[in-house]
Amino acid sequence: MTEQEINSAFEVFWKVYPLRKDKGHAAKSFAKVAEHLPAMLEAIEAQELEREARASAGLFVPSWKYPGTWLNGRCWEDEVELPEPQQKPQSMRHYQPR
Repeated sequence: MTEQEINSAFEVFWKVYPLRKDKGHAAKSFAKVAEHLPAMLEAIEAQELEREARASAGLFVPSWKYPGTWLNGRCWEDEVELPEPQQKPQSMRHYQPR
């Protein structure tokens, strides 16, 4: 990729990534892995869905990593785990208030 293509691809990444902090560090990190942009965009969407599902289930939702850290850690390769829907305990299903 040319420098101009990398810069354009980075701007796409920057607009999509949920935490826009430390842009210089992120741009430097992105230049090393720019060819993975399609996988990154898919992963960001999947990770957002995972976070929404965790929040809906009342589970802990960690903060987003700074983008440079996310890129250096190749976090687009992380597995996404959607939580199982929580069911009410059996005893509560048949509860009839008076």
